Amino acid sequence: MRFSSSSSDSDAVVSSGESVIESENEIERESPIVGLKPPQKVDGEFVIFKYDNNFYPGKVLKATKKTATISSMKSNGRLWKWPEHKDVLDYPWDAVVAHIEAPKKTSSTRNVFDVPEIHSLIYFLKFNAHNT
Repeated sequence: MRFSSSSSDSDAVVSSGESVIESENEIERESPIVGLKPPQKVDGEFVIFKYDNNFYPGKVLKATKKTATISSMKSNGRLWKWPEHKDVLDYPWDAVVAHIEAPKKTSSTRNVFDVPEIHSLIYFLKFNAHNT
């Protein structure tokens, strides 16, 4: 799956190799990926990226034309947490799947976060795998 955007903020193109949908409204109506947006490629944004065939949320620490330096979260069951020792690597932009909202802290006493967009992405991929 690949995301790209045009010069207009309201236009987005999503391509899964077979179909193209040209507006965010159509994406929300025609697929279970509600709210998934292409990366903005800026410092400080939260993203979902792919590494070793798995998806992870993270924060872009430094964005360049070709790569994103990302501090990644680690899985804690269905939730996510920031690791004790930072996991920071450079990833090519084609590994960055989507822009997301900041992860939502789920507990006042534990350092765990929910990333709803990653659940939508995984559901979408499973849904498409069963319907192809």
